[in-house]
Amino acid sequence: MTPESPDHGMPRLAAIQSDEAGASPLVIVSPPTIAGRLGRPIRRAVWPVWIGVIAIGLGVVSAFVSATMGVAIATGTYSRVRVPTGQVNPFEGVVRYSTPLAGACAAATLLAAIAVLAGIGLILRKPWSTTLMVWWALLKLLCALALSIVFGLFQKAQIDASLTLAAAARPGAAGPPPGVVAGISTGTAVFMAGFLFVWLALLPVFMLIWFTRSGIRKEVASWRHHQVS
Repeated sequence: MTPESPDHGMPRLAAIQSDEAGASPLVIVSPPTIAGRLGRPIRRAVWPVWIGVIAIGLGVVSAFVSATMGVAIATGTYSRVRVPTGQVNPFEGVVRYSTPLAGACAAATLLAAIAVLAGIGLILRKPWSTTLMVWWALLKLLCALALSIVFGLFQKAQIDASLTLAAAARPGAAGPPPGVVAGISTGTAVFMAGFLFVWLALLPVFMLIWFTRSGIRKEVASWRHHQVS
């Protein structure tokens, strides 16, 4: 009989009979690994923390900027600028589009708060955070499209007002002021609106692509399994 360990009931020593007479060497044999005790530690994914921190940081900054601009526009800070009778208000764009601009700022503030909430959920590895982040990305794209259109109209109105003021300073002169290309207000407005939309859409598009990857969905499914167990 082979000696057994009093703790685990596993073979501790194995006696091997040598072919040579009178020799009985002993060889120490390591006990087999007990399943589950010496397994490799599971490495947790770090992307939820990074994306969560980014969402929280950008959300806080966006909420502050959007809320500040919205209050300034809604309270009529720019529209109360007094101009002589018959002249164009240099803030004509803000005056004309103050309502949609204030609404866009309010929507951006709300979306920023949603991003912060989703970011906190990601850091805590809550399954609902990924769904909330996908909905945030979709709503953010819609808001970015609406804001870009309003911003383009606003820019055109501002440039047209500036050109009108410049033309008033040149009585009798025809055409745009020297060095100004005809149709510059429309071209500039289209460019600025397109640039703003691309800038605002970068993060939402990244989130939509990231959270639809199969590996990410499996990771999130493991969060649900961990909570259930």
